[in-house]
Amino acid sequence: MATEVHTIEKWDEMCRQADATNVPCILQIGSDACVKCPAVTDAINECDKAYLFTRAYSNAHNPDNELVDEFSISKLPSVVMYNPRYPDCIFKRQSVEPTQVTQEISNSCKPKDLTFDESF
Repeated sequence: MATEVHTIEKWDEMCRQADATNVPCILQIGSDACVKCPAVTDAINECDKAYLFTRAYSNAHNPDNELVDEFSISKLPSVVMYNPRYPDCIFKRQSVEPTQVTQEISNSCKPKDLTFDESF
């Protein structure tokens, strides 16, 4: 489940946590009115089953939103990824497609540990 984030301070806090845990942080910027946003959410949900990352969501139309301006977002859906291994290279895509999100997560995030049940 994604954490609601609308301020630069909260996003910076999540990035510091990513640095401490060495786990990338993904920010999805969308809105209820965005028709392409649910497909991106579904792609992130699927990736969440297999890869380690923390998630944040920011409603672009929230009046308290500082992140749209911070990242110069003009098209939805948008995704921003902070990877502590490459802190100076933030991945940002606007009008992003689900396949782009899936590919970036699979390239940047470690797989979750496999767990085996008794039948294996």
